[in-house]
Amino acid sequence: MQVFSLACPRCGEPMRIIAFITDRPPIKRILDYLGEPASPLPISRPAARPAKEDFDPSKALTRS
Repeated sequence: MQVFSLACPRCGEPMRIIAFITDRPPIKRILDYLGEPASPLPISRPAARPAKEDFDPSKALTRS
């Protein structure tokens, strides 16, 4: 199923981009108004590596 991301959610007609906002203060005000976080979400830590005794070389990833 294809989705046209620039289609109006109300009428389905194509929308067009009229501006890009790149200044931080207006972006923060818009995101605050929408209830969205204005700063990036924290990146989680990588999962712990398995213990050596749990490592099976036959299941290791290989590069072509």
